[in-house]
Amino acid sequence: MFHSLKTNTRRTLFGLLLTLLVLMSSQNLHAQSSSARDSRSSQELIKEMNQVDTYLARLGLIDQQILLFEDYLERGLSSKDKDDLAQKASELYADRLMRLGDDLSKAQKYIDRVDLLIRRYPKADTPSLKVMLLQADYNMAETLITKWINDSSDEKSFTSALQTLEHITPQLIKSHAELTKQVELLYEVLDRMPDGKTRETRLKKTKQLEAVASRAAYFAAWSNYYLQLTKPSLKGNTAAKQSIDLFKGLLGFNKEINYSEIEGASLGLDLDWRARSFIGLGLSESLLGNINASYRCFELLKSSNASPAIIDQANYWYIQGLLNAAEYAEAREFAQQIIGNYQGNSTEGKTSFCVTITQHGFRPPQGRQSIELPILGNLGIVGLAKLGHHSASIQLLEKYGVPLNQNSGFYMQWLQGQQAFTKAEESKEENDYKQAQSILTAALDSPESENDLSSSSECRYTLAWCSYRLKDLPKAGTLFRDAVSGLKVGNESKAAESAWMSFVAFQTLAKEQPRYASNAIDVLESIKRDFPTHPYAKKADFYIAKLQQTRGSLSSSIKQLMEISASDPNYLSARYDLCVLLRQQIDKSTSEAEKKKIAEDLKTAVDQFHQGAGSKLETSVKHQAQVSKCLLMVVDVANKKLLDASLAKTYVEKAAPIVGRLPDGQNSIAEYHYRALLVARAASDQASTLQHADWLVAHAQGSSYEMTGLIIKALELDQQTGAGSNPSQAVLEEGYEIYKRLVTHLGVTPSALKKSKNAKVSCSKLANFATLTGKHAAAAQYLAALLQAYPADRDYLQRAGRSEFITKNYTNSLNRWRILLVGLPKNSPEWFEAKYYQLVCLLEYDPKTGKKVMKQFNLLHSDGGKAPWRDKMIELNQRYSSS
Repeated sequence: MFHSLKTNTRRTLFGLLLTLLVLMSSQNLHAQSSSARDSRSSQELIKEMNQVDTYLARLGLIDQQILLFEDYLERGLSSKDKDDLAQKASELYADRLMRLGDDLSKAQKYIDRVDLLIRRYPKADTPSLKVMLLQADYNMAETLITKWINDSSDEKSFTSALQTLEHITPQLIKSHAELTKQVELLYEVLDRMPDGKTRETRLKKTKQLEAVASRAAYFAAWSNYYLQLTKPSLKGNTAAKQSIDLFKGLLGFNKEINYSEIEGASLGLDLDWRARSFIGLGLSESLLGNINASYRCFELLKSSNASPAIIDQANYWYIQGLLNAAEYAEAREFAQQIIGNYQGNSTEGKTSFCVTITQHGFRPPQGRQSIELPILGNLGIVGLAKLGHHSASIQLLEKYGVPLNQNSGFYMQWLQGQQAFTKAEESKEENDYKQAQSILTAALDSPESENDLSSSSECRYTLAWCSYRLKDLPKAGTLFRDAVSGLKVGNESKAAESAWMSFVAFQTLAKEQPRYASNAIDVLESIKRDFPTHPYAKKADFYIAKLQQTRGSLSSSIKQLMEISASDPNYLSARYDLCVLLRQQIDKSTSEAEKKKIAEDLKTAVDQFHQGAGSKLETSVKHQAQVSKCLLMVVDVANKKLLDASLAKTYVEKAAPIVGRLPDGQNSIAEYHYRALLVARAASDQASTLQHADWLVAHAQGSSYEMTGLIIKALELDQQTGAGSNPSQAVLEEGYEIYKRLVTHLGVTPSALKKSKNAKVSCSKLANFATLTGKHAAAAQYLAALLQAYPADRDYLQRAGRSEFITKNYTNSLNRWRILLVGLPKNSPEWFEAKYYQLVCLLEYDPKTGKKVMKQFNLLHSDGGKAPWRDKMIELNQRYSSS
């Protein structure tokens, strides 16, 4: 084919490349036709081919090089040249397959072509190519072995994987040995070669071959590990030992290495293949019974510079190694340690850890039995629950039919209580609800429940529904209310629903028993405070008003509660309700003197409640939350001057240690920081004020307390970025974020900006921080909002015009400057700025009109106008002249 196009041996490389393109478009022609038409010698053909090959190699066109070689193999080459060319094609196929890695779908088309090449030219079957073909078999075997590990009843996958491993493992070992020997010989040759281009080319090819040798070692190591796993009867654990030696060789370790002498940071595990080799080493040590060595490997992995995703999986791989090695006692002990520390914050690695021990615990490989296995299965389900995967936990309970016993602990009882509740919801049978209620109550009675606010709140929420269905409304209202704080941490929507159901329960009770109206009002107030943007918050004031009209005498309820003695088992609950009612009575009272009298009663009731709670404040989250809330009521009324103002600081200090024991998410924590901030600010304690403001900004997002923290932070940032300051980029970015959140609270609608000076000032400052941080599009957006409310404001027009010009919104920018030109004093510096931007916008947007305006300007200001705009105008004139 090349001969028919042009036989002149001095053809240009471009001509050769063009010839090649013709070749590729005609590759479906029968090979013999090209051979029959080309009568040149083998030497001439190889010379021509090498010229094109060099050019294609320089361009990195591997597929085209392969096509080139395959075409010339069909020409009149000598047997030796054909063998050499077949090996070169083999090397390119090996390189292409190596680049494709684990992408089997793309690799398959090359594998099919390689099979054909080897059948026709056996010399193409090189060790390099063999390794790449074996990789495809290995990938298939690994997929099958993973299926078997996850489901030991999958005999088909097991058998197929074992057959493949027995076939490929010795071949991989042989290929690795052959390639290693070749690489050593090539380096010996390189050592004798002088520096130069030839040596560089040889070195590059040597390194490519060395990479294939390493790949052979990598797959041989993993194949040996899986072979030992699927065939534990192998004499002397030879496969596991060989996998360890190969992994150590890949990582550059000597065979007698002491893992305790290695530092994780020195391992170079930022390269994925090294990290995966190190994982294989740890698994192989475990399979050989070297548990301490395996544990040390995975601890080193955690302290290495491997990717975060791989480090996250370290515990999973370690326990997978223990399970594969049937080291169940070690696995159980390790799982208890790891899962005991779980508290939300799910990751892929943690989830995989729990799933694998659950599957292995309840469905171990055939022939493996241990008393540890059911414990492992339970631990996996508990771990998933602690991570927040409640639905998955319940599905696994159902899948494996896990039995319940009285020693099951909080998590298992809660999940099985949830199962029972689901059954009751389907049957609507009273006895089914009672059974679910019994299991869930037992779960919450477990000391373990106190250590996981999120999960115990989920349990309490379900128990509340049981009580509600059984028409035990006092208990339902209390349980729904107590579940809110924990639910807020991970599921704010459910938390709002729980609060609303608490109100519904108390409101229903209040129709017959007016004293429950105060409980309903208290819950509605908390909804307004904790979920200010939720639709329920918008309904709260309406229902509060109705409840206040119908709840009967507040004074008589207070009197009843005051008469309950300290010996009564309901004393603490009564004291809490008394504090809540007294606080409501203060707001209801219209007389200042009466307010002060009730405030004294409130202080007395709070002191009694605080003292009566006693040791319960050490362990009971419920009492910690209630007492801290009541102490902060005293702080509130003292700040309102209804008590001695100094009491505000005293009661903040009383609340501090109790709040410090509360788990994250409790409402009292945010209220404490808010009240403490107000006290610190009143005392001009700037450091404490900022400390509490920082907490509110970081943790009270979305609550009514957030804005106070944002305002304090905004004032601090104003000082840091004021005139004469040189703020860092980090400070400017913080200013942007703080004002952005503040503006979200205050609003950016024209009505909000007109109505509130704070909204107007905050929006303007946000636009300024946006400009200072290079967020010009955001700056333009906020300034445009301000101009909707204040369309003639000169400052906003100038800033918007500049920001819109920077973002190339020339139309809007031009409109701003035109408005300014009408209102500004003519020939003032501000007028020249507006004129300049008008002309620049026109140059970009409408140069024809711009030329006319520029001409008019030049007639009036032949010198270019006043400084500092004169030089800019002269330069702009030149741009117009050349446009």
